[in-house]
Amino acid sequence: MTYTREQIKKSDMLAVLPAVIVSQHKVAGHTVAGLIPNKHIKDFCEITKTFMIIPDMLYVSYETSTWILEKENNYTFPIRVESITIYENFVEYELTRVRELSQAKPEDRDATTLNLN
Repeated sequence: MTYTREQIKKSDMLAVLPAVIVSQHKVAGHTVAGLIPNKHIKDFCEITKTFMIIPDMLYVSYETSTWILEKENNYTFPIRVESITIYENFVEYELTRVRELSQAKPEDRDATTLNLN
């Protein structure tokens, strides 16, 4: 099942997931490298799909939007969870992850985390 940001906000049960995801999410180096040269473009962001296993809980993928904020030559990269897909079991999760990665162009893959950008 895939849930949009709006659906997640309306559900007491799902509302906890974005906080769990954000606490464990790491902005990839190539995302940082792609955002810095475009910092002058208003509302420029990168949308990324990430696969994650939340231990003893769920198999999920989620889409985030990542922006760049600059303050005194220091950069931060806030993210916003746009959607979350919850898989029934590991097999469904892994089949989807491998299929989507193999369909992506090589430059759209993050080999260090095996996620899509």
